[in-house]
Amino acid sequence: MKTRYIVSYDICDPKRLRLVHKTMLGYGEPLQYSVFCCDLSASERIMLISDLSPIIEHREDQVMLIDIGRLTGAVSKASRRSEAAQHERPGTANFDCVNRLRAVHRCGSCWRALAALIKKELS
Repeated sequence: MKTRYIVSYDICDPKRLRLVHKTMLGYGEPLQYSVFCCDLSASERIMLISDLSPIIEHREDQVMLIDIGRLTGAVSKASRRSEAAQHERPGTANFDCVNRLRAVHRCGSCWRALAALIKKELS
C-alpha cells in the first residue's frame, strides 16, 4: 500500500540543491521548486531517504517528509465538490483542512492551503 508524502527541503548549497531536486524528480511531482508530492511504498520511502542522505549536508540542510496518509481509491467529482464546499464553509479558515489531510482527500482548497502553509514556513 502506498502512502502520500509531501517532501519539502531547504538546501544551503546550490550544487546540492540541484542534485536533490534532480533526485526528487524520480520520486514524485513538484508542487513548487522545493516541495514535492510523492506516493511511496515503505521500500520506496527507504530508497528515497538512502538516495538523499549522501547528497545532503546533515548539519546545514533540512529535508522534511510529511506523511499525509494512505492512498485511497479514485474520488468522484461530486465527492470532491462536496468536500471542497465543506472545507470552505463561512467561519472556517481554509488552512484548517490541512489538519485533516490524514483522511487523504483531494479537494483543491486543501492542496492550495498546504502549499501556502509550507511556503510561509520556508520563508
